[in-house]
Amino acid sequence: MASQKAKDDASTPLHPTAQRLLDTAVDLLENRHMDDVSLAMVLERSGVSHGSLYHHFDDFPKLVEQAVVVRFELGLKEALRGVASLAECQDVDDFRRSTEQLFVRLNEQERRPFRLYRVQVIGGLQSHPRLAAEVGRAQQQFISDQCEYFREFQQRGWLRADVDPLALSTYVTALFVGRTVDDIVPQPVDPALWTGVALRAVRAVLFSD
Repeated sequence: MASQKAKDDASTPLHPTAQRLLDTAVDLLENRHMDDVSLAMVLERSGVSHGSLYHHFDDFPKLVEQAVVVRFELGLKEALRGVASLAECQDVDDFRRSTEQLFVRLNEQERRPFRLYRVQVIGGLQSHPRLAAEVGRAQQQFISDQCEYFREFQQRGWLRADVDPLALSTYVTALFVGRTVDDIVPQPVDPALWTGVALRAVRAVLFSD
């Protein structure tokens, strides 16, 4: 029976029923905290029976936690695709221009819900140790993958070589999350002004001149 449960390994395809349950839980999390997603909600929306759910998942909290990780990873994957696209740049000038454009795009107001969701998840990890391990794994994988791109860009001479690429990857990631400080205030800074200051900091860290 245990071999039929939903696997922790994201590379293992889920059974269609398990995938339907997971997709339903992910959708329900769009406008709800994880503690507000109930078993009844998932079963009613998915059309899956109580018995089938426990056939594919060890317990209901495990399903919700997997859904939280999926939503958490969505924004990370989008950001990593953007970083990966920088490898297609033709020269250092193209790289710098494209990097600044990517930075601005990833900090747009449209991404505010994702930033706030990440902070919400991180803030609740202390009371969910199993989820903390999975979210930590996802975040570490993103930082490591981004680090490898930064290392490649350093080898091309596009990024300053005197900065550790892993520390740089962590810093850039923290900078995006830190934008939530402005996201939650009633009178946020003018986006153009914030972008101007942030770009000056990023240029100083990424580029040698």
